[in-house]
Amino acid sequence: MKMYHSNIINSMIDKLKYVVDCVGRQDCLFNTELKWDADPFFSGKLALAIAIILTEESSLDLRLRQKYVVLLHKTLQQPCESWGRYYYLLALWKLQQQNQLSTVFSASILEGLEKKLNWNEMVVEPEYILAESFPTNFYGVAFSIARLRFLLGWESEIHAQAILQRLIAHYSLYSSEGFADETEGHGRFDRYSILLVAEICQRHLETGMPVTDSLIEPLKHSVNLVLQLLNTQGVGFTWGRSIGAYGDSAFIEILVVALQLGLLTPEQQQAAQAFTCACSERFDSFWFDAEQRSVNLWFRGRKTDNYRGTHRIAGENITLLYQHIYVHQLWRNIVGEVKPLNTNLPGYCASLPAVQHIYFQQGTRPRSIFILRDKSRLFTLPLINGDKHYHSSSPYFPLPFSPGLFSGVADGTLPYWIPCLHTEDGRLLMPLVFFQNPEYHHTTDGLEITFYTQQMNCVGRQTEQGLVWLTEPEQASKYRCMTRYRFSAGKLEREDTLFLPGSGTTKLTLFGATFACSTHQIIDEHCAQLNYEEGALNQLTLQGYTSCQSQHYQEDSQWCTPTGAWQEAITADVVLPTQTQQKTVSWTIEY
Repeated sequence: MKMYHSNIINSMIDKLKYVVDCVGRQDCLFNTELKWDADPFFSGKLALAIAIILTEESSLDLRLRQKYVVLLHKTLQQPCESWGRYYYLLALWKLQQQNQLSTVFSASILEGLEKKLNWNEMVVEPEYILAESFPTNFYGVAFSIARLRFLLGWESEIHAQAILQRLIAHYSLYSSEGFADETEGHGRFDRYSILLVAEICQRHLETGMPVTDSLIEPLKHSVNLVLQLLNTQGVGFTWGRSIGAYGDSAFIEILVVALQLGLLTPEQQQAAQAFTCACSERFDSFWFDAEQRSVNLWFRGRKTDNYRGTHRIAGENITLLYQHIYVHQLWRNIVGEVKPLNTNLPGYCASLPAVQHIYFQQGTRPRSIFILRDKSRLFTLPLINGDKHYHSSSPYFPLPFSPGLFSGVADGTLPYWIPCLHTEDGRLLMPLVFFQNPEYHHTTDGLEITFYTQQMNCVGRQTEQGLVWLTEPEQASKYRCMTRYRFSAGKLEREDTLFLPGSGTTKLTLFGATFACSTHQIIDEHCAQLNYEEGALNQLTLQGYTSCQSQHYQEDSQWCTPTGAWQEAITADVVLPTQTQQKTVSWTIEY
């Protein structure tokens, strides 16, 4: 019998100890200096890492233990905000559960921490509403802080309950399908939307609080979505913010909550356990750089969200390692140590439907996601609104995201694989955000997905100072688009028919990018065809454009995705005569 979960836990704790030791030595990770004051969450994350070591490593001698306690005390004078406060409180709770808190911190130090580690910067009393600058998922952070403060005897339970009721009210108000809109009803549904309820349930479970039906019902929606997205590679969310390594770990965090609450059938439980192991194996072999002994979200062609920049490198190591540690501890405690058979997961994935259409929100402006499978190839096609700051960012585009084929760029603004209209008054218009009538039907050789963009979205304007990207979506009511995706075995086509006012439009452009360089090209005024010999892509065809060019990899962060850099960019355009009222363009890939 292989002690599989324990092996993963021990491996992750060893990595965690190395990161903590680097901090103690003021060493570097990936040649990046570790600056405490650059990451307002870091002191809390470091406190949690030390608490894990102190409570999990029973063989620590007194000298080593004292070294970690001294380092823990150094966190007291450092900044600690929002997520950092939650992690710090979780560290204190872990120490208290093992009767170590009073041996680590004096009563006067704990009194100071009680004043410092609060939730008031995120949620405003007496209404318990979010402060203006915080997205919906911070209800979860504030609730977690309030709950832990109650357990430590620092405040009444009434605050945690009030914050929780606000979160539940948000679910009821802005989602008809059990998912949390990250905005006030504008339709941003991403990793946070699906993970949030699982995080809240986990806070309940780990602190002995009953999970109510008002949480279990939306949790079931999140669990169902994740089960439909399972794959043998251990890959998680592929669209929206905070994907990559965090997109992967979000899946296993949701699944382990479902395990604890008995929401999985025996078949689903086997698949979930196998996926959890595959996800941790992917973390160890892909996201963790063995040579540098650090997570890599930033280097060698990779890029993550700006708010997770290299200034947070040590903290991101700790968070990701902690997620894998606690998830496997729960699996070990509940189901034991036996590694699930590898046949469980492929068989489960093969049994899933070839297409699923799941709504996040219905109504006049529906938000949804299409999930498509072609043997082992999985596509996720979201029809959502990135809204403020993200509406023109490619991870929120209506694209069939799939590893090795389509991946957005975190905070990227290149019009990736979506046609872009240029108007005489300097506007850039794209069929984003304002979707209607999403549907699919089967065809003789596959299926077709259609949706209508009633008003195109103005993403930017040309000014005398250059191109200015708009912060929020803006409707261009005279411009519309009908989009069709056609799927068949090893083949995918996107066709856009744009409806124009007949004046004021100058040209239509397309920017595409691939993870390999083409080896053969045929380009004329009617069609462009590029062939590939490496990677997942075999052939790319563009139609409706009169000019096409390709360019090999540039040292530019706009080319870097969470998993690696694009190797070739393709740009195409067509000049539109003044009276043009309708134009159809398409691209097709064979993979």
